[in-house]
Amino acid sequence: METRTDYDRAKELMGPLTSKGLSMPIPIIDLKDVIDPAEHEDIVEKMRLASEKWGFFQVINHGIPQDVINKVIGHSFVCHYYPAYPELKNRYAKCYDPDFLTIILQDQKGLQVLHKDQWIDIDPLEGALIVNIGDLLQLISNDKLRGNEHRVLAKCVGPRILVACFFTTHFQASNKLYGLIKELLSADNSPLYKKTLIKDYLNSFSIKDYNDYALVFMRLK
Repeated sequence: METRTDYDRAKELMGPLTSKGLSMPIPIIDLKDVIDPAEHEDIVEKMRLASEKWGFFQVINHGIPQDVINKVIGHSFVCHYYPAYPELKNRYAKCYDPDFLTIILQDQKGLQVLHKDQWIDIDPLEGALIVNIGDLLQLISNDKLRGNEHRVLAKCVGPRILVACFFTTHFQASNKLYGLIKELLSADNSPLYKKTLIKDYLNSFSIKDYNDYALVFMRLK
């Protein structure tokens, strides 16, 4: 595969960002005192509420030094870093994540989350990490913790780098079934989804239509 070394993406992305997202900040949770017994429960409660209502939140004072974050952003590595195509500047890619949890580091504006039928810009916050709930965590929590539809603008101001860590399970063939956590099962909280193999969920995710939601295929009738 031929690799260009003279491509200047910054020059190609000099146009203005035309986002229709609202500037409503997603929840920001300070982890500075998370190991303090007096503060721990309150911080966990904030995470729970953010996971239920938004499916997204940012964390600060998470313990990763800023110089380490800067090195990650500035590090040279193999990645998806395509030239920007002018004809795609007003297109978006929207999705839910096929995992339990995703932790994101972004250096430029572009990521948006759907909240109450409005697209909300997730503005970069220096040193912060973005956390979003994935389909599998929603499945085993019986919709208690909910993933949310999100998208990335196809065009932004300057080069945009996003580093994502996906917390998931093995994708290899396995007979392990995933369903409602038994501790959450009660007369008032019966399973919303059938127990499923990861391979079956991933198959639903891969064949779904652009506007479909993979968990719909897992839902009990």
